[in-house]
Amino acid sequence: RPVWIATSTHEGEESVVIAAHQALLQQFPNLLLILVPRHPERFPDAINLVRQAGLSYITRSSGEVPSTSTQVVVGDTMG
Repeated sequence: RPVWIATSTHEGEESVVIAAHQALLQQFPNLLLILVPRHPERFPDAINLVRQAGLSYITRSSGEVPSTSTQVVVGDTMG
């Protein structure tokens, strides 16, 4: 499964990454994005952006393993 990452993102960058991911999914339907905001206070905003985009996601804090239908993993923990 192809995976790409966007880490240490800042406000405004997550929406660009999500739009790029949506476009890439057209060509690579099983592509997985790992999205990790730079600052912990951005975790809820990033999750909300992914949710608003209608993408299937899990969070790192959930402890879930990405399924074949998971499109985004949001890194929402430190360390």
